[in-house]
Amino acid sequence: MTLTQVEAQNRSEQITVDNYRISLDLTHATSSNTFPSQATVTFHSKAPETHLDLVAEQVTSVKVNGAETEVDFRDDRVYLSGLDTERLNEVTVEALCIYSRTGEGLHRYHDPEDGRYYLYTQYEPFDAHRVYACFDQPDLKGTWDFELTGPESWSLLSNGAEIERETWETEDHIKVQTCRFAQTKRLSSYITAVIAGEYQKFDGGVWKSEDGDLQIPLGLYCRQTLAADFDTEDVFEVTRQGLEFFNNAYQFPYPWGKYDQIYVPEYNLGAMENPGCITFNEKMIVRGGPSRTQRSNRANTILHEMCHMWFGDLVTPRWWDDLWLKESFADNQGYFAEQEATQYTESFTTFAAARKSWAYTQDLRPTTHPIMAEIPDLDAAKQNFDGITYAKGSAVLTQLMVHLGRENFFGAARRYFQKHAFQAASFSDLIAALEEQTGRDLGPWVKVWLQTAGPSVIRATREGREFVLHQAGVPIEGHPETGKTIRPHTFTIAFFAANATEPFSVREVTMEAETLRLDLTEGEAAATMIVPNAGDETYALIELDAVSQASAMAGLLEIADTRIRAVIWQSLWMGVYNGRIDPAAFALAAVESASTEELGILREINLVRSVQVISHFLPRQRWAATAQPSLKLISSQVQDELEASPVDVDRARSWINAYAQLLRLHPTEEGLKELTELLEAHPEVINPALKWTILTTLAATGKLSQSELESHASGDQSGETQVFLATAKAAIPSLEVKQAAWKSALSGELSNEMFSATLEGINQASQYELLADLREDFFQQLESFWNNNSIGMGTRYVTQAFPSSPDLSAGVGTENELVKRTDQWLSEHQQASHALLRLVKEKRDDLVRYLRAQENA
Repeated sequence: MTLTQVEAQNRSEQITVDNYRISLDLTHATSSNTFPSQATVTFHSKAPETHLDLVAEQVTSVKVNGAETEVDFRDDRVYLSGLDTERLNEVTVEALCIYSRTGEGLHRYHDPEDGRYYLYTQYEPFDAHRVYACFDQPDLKGTWDFELTGPESWSLLSNGAEIERETWETEDHIKVQTCRFAQTKRLSSYITAVIAGEYQKFDGGVWKSEDGDLQIPLGLYCRQTLAADFDTEDVFEVTRQGLEFFNNAYQFPYPWGKYDQIYVPEYNLGAMENPGCITFNEKMIVRGGPSRTQRSNRANTILHEMCHMWFGDLVTPRWWDDLWLKESFADNQGYFAEQEATQYTESFTTFAAARKSWAYTQDLRPTTHPIMAEIPDLDAAKQNFDGITYAKGSAVLTQLMVHLGRENFFGAARRYFQKHAFQAASFSDLIAALEEQTGRDLGPWVKVWLQTAGPSVIRATREGREFVLHQAGVPIEGHPETGKTIRPHTFTIAFFAANATEPFSVREVTMEAETLRLDLTEGEAAATMIVPNAGDETYALIELDAVSQASAMAGLLEIADTRIRAVIWQSLWMGVYNGRIDPAAFALAAVESASTEELGILREINLVRSVQVISHFLPRQRWAATAQPSLKLISSQVQDELEASPVDVDRARSWINAYAQLLRLHPTEEGLKELTELLEAHPEVINPALKWTILTTLAATGKLSQSELESHASGDQSGETQVFLATAKAAIPSLEVKQAAWKSALSGELSNEMFSATLEGINQASQYELLADLREDFFQQLESFWNNNSIGMGTRYVTQAFPSSPDLSAGVGTENELVKRTDQWLSEHQQASHALLRLVKEKRDDLVRYLRAQENA
């Protein structure tokens, strides 16, 4: 059962939490599906009745102020009565809670490679009560005392440092340990954490502040079977650099004691900011070694979560409508810290090239919302961890920093932390800190940037010696205000001559109206390339003038500044997305540019987009003609990379990956033969992930059977290989295979990651006709699957099983058979969960956009 904002507000008006004492017995985690959970909560209440949140198989006991009471447990709530309205109450709830396979609550993973077990918790925004009874809302903070019991050989971790441990033997002769942890400072329930299992620990020593007053023990943990591939020194280095950066920038010492980072399997997220006990997706540990792009992305995630130690953990949003108060800031500050404090100085280029697309595409959908969104309940909150809350909010904060100045921005953050430390705060509290710092009224800025939806569009044209910028909103269905919003933008404009590496002129402008006209010098008017928002200072869709766009499509080889290259490619990509630029021309231009691109992220994202453009934005009858020149160029590039001495492994892998992906759309005998030969010929390049990308292509094109795939997996029992194998087997172009894989996916027996892997294999863009029956079954099962599974699994079902590569031959626009079937489902299920409806509407929007592009291609 969800929790509404109204219910949460009513409860917070009645309740003040003092402390939680949590005791979990994980002794039988390897043999039982449930675990004993005991939560003792001390709190003041203004009313004699309230409820605690809890998901459990059974509640065995409830005590109120020392007296055993009748258990009233229904709809995932423990109802309490007879509370003392004058003095502190103590309530103890004992229950049998359930281990998870969906990544929510207390997730349990059995490593098939060595048989070890690994447990971790994931709660945001509303899953702590799957593990212990609590007031599961962010503003009801309390201190927490954890006691964990488990097998003697296991690591047991929580937010606080271990302060006591005793070992003993149970009646059934199991050697166990009980660990007690230091009491936390005041925390919201969703950022508490429990880790248990045979994790490998790496000791990073103690990080000390410059003055020596702050000393933070550093630890890293991962599965033992991944330990040999974990490049821990890079992680420790970034961690130390981040702690120095944020402690200096915020001038509020890191308050959570230790700094453990645990890399966990089958994780639904990239990472989670549990203070002192941060969890990460173990996919950031790459067998065979990560590329520089992967290391940079991991560094960014580390710093994002570290920022949360202040924005989110120290000061927490009162309710999820202010989710941006932590996520937009962490997103922004993660890139900022990475750029300024680490070796990964391409951070802002990565944001401009890749992260911003997430914001723009989300903001153009009919489900768009302001950065400050309305969140009526927890189901809505779970869907708002999106490109607007993260990436758009981050970009808007960059513009705010330009608007106010860097020192004012950080000065306001310091005021905010000092005033609201260990409390829950709201939007008005942060704005007050900004206004106090600057002495400026931010009301108008807040209204147009935070309280309106949709992106700005800044369109450039040349009129003789004038450069004209025109600003407009984007009309979005259901959001009439989006077509009218005019925002203030401050940004730079860079002017380039033909074949120049550096701009010969850079101007900073502020645009506050619909039109801005700039008088150009003779040289500026003749510029081969004029780039508005050259430093990616603002959030707007940039449409280059005709001369600059033609120059960009012809190649950006000479421009030295990687961020400017990223801004240009982002403009071109969104031009394809919005139907302004020919997808086929973009696909070839992207591949051609990749052959001369030195920066990994720009090369890799253009190769990925070149494939995506063909599979989604072009009709199938044009796939072959568009893919052929790209395949020829990629094949040649693969050979060049592999013949280089020494081989640049990162470059080679990116080209081989693109080759394998593109061959799924337009398989050639020569290309598939070449892929097959690569598997054995270059073991220094072909790591497990790339190996299985190739094998999945061979399977999807009918070159490998299930038994042949299983033979490729023989001798490798790793969990990763089992996931790769599931995808490859389900990709085989056989209706019988597809139906069996679909049945397996819907059986309820697969973990979250195996479920996603199976759906990924089934839903191949090149197999549209083969999937007709499964498409119909997808719609038939949709609402019941959503209602009978966690929202996390429901989201995976919608996003990965929805047939996302439509066929133009089945009708254009809203007359396409797939769009009509989606519209029929929406019409027949108007009372379905609003979170589910949102996801389906977003998928429909994708379909219509792809079909429009295909029709006009």
